[in-house]
Amino acid sequence: MKACIAPLDDPFHESRMYAMMHIAIHDALNAIDRRFQPYAFDKRVEPGASTEAAVAAAARDVMVALLGQLPRELPFITQACIDASLAGIEAGYTAALGALPDAPAKAQGIAAGQAAAAAIIARRAADGAVGPFLNTSCPQDTSPGKYQCTPGYSFVAFEVWGKVAPFALQDSTQFRPSPPYAATEKAYTADYTTEFAATEPRGTRNPWDRERTPGAGRVAARRRRGLRHGAGGARDAGRRLDLAARKLLRLRRLQTERWPDQPGRQLRLLQPELHRRAGGLT
Repeated sequence: MKACIAPLDDPFHESRMYAMMHIAIHDALNAIDRRFQPYAFDKRVEPGASTEAAVAAAARDVMVALLGQLPRELPFITQACIDASLAGIEAGYTAALGALPDAPAKAQGIAAGQAAAAAIIARRAADGAVGPFLNTSCPQDTSPGKYQCTPGYSFVAFEVWGKVAPFALQDSTQFRPSPPYAATEKAYTADYTTEFAATEPRGTRNPWDRERTPGAGRVAARRRRGLRHGAGGARDAGRRLDLAARKLLRLRRLQTERWPDQPGRQLRLLQPELHRRAGGLT
């Protein structure tokens, strides 16, 4: 089945297929042992029904039905691939049921799984997941700002999927944010003026200009130095600082050994050297 609907080729049908399969499994188990709100199948069956049989039947019926609905217009979906996938599903289903004893619980579980599968298939029958999925009418207006087909591909794929009904949301626009201000609105002008007035004084070329704090000025100066020397210069400055810091640690250990009664002597001697080797990045 991976060859037919590999995620890199068709994640849309794949995600829909697996979502429906797991909903059917959930509803089948919930019908046997009610713990949660049902999604599509809201009935109860005998508590002693086999949950293993219900899972197998629900998964099998959904997968078989949806594999048969895969669009043949997509070049990577072939009948041979679908047939191989169906054969694998049937083999797994037979093996799963064969491991269960032939008893009323098994039959009850199968019935529950089949009913749950039928319920989700019916509910999603008109969810909009229909083709065509390839649109070969590429837009002719390719001026800047206009949509065009990807160079080298003379079609648009899966544009209709935006109309497919969601599984949990009421519709795909339920949590869509409001549009931004129009550039001609007074609110836009007011917000822009306020934000610009707050940030412009801190964005000048000279690190020490205008309203920058001393700390912000040092950060700006370091960034300018890194930009002036390029990425390599910034990396070299970092290496110099790292080497100087390591030397500081070594000399502090020597300080503890040689001058235990004079803490800070060697550190005071080293500070100018640390600053020089780090290129002023203190």
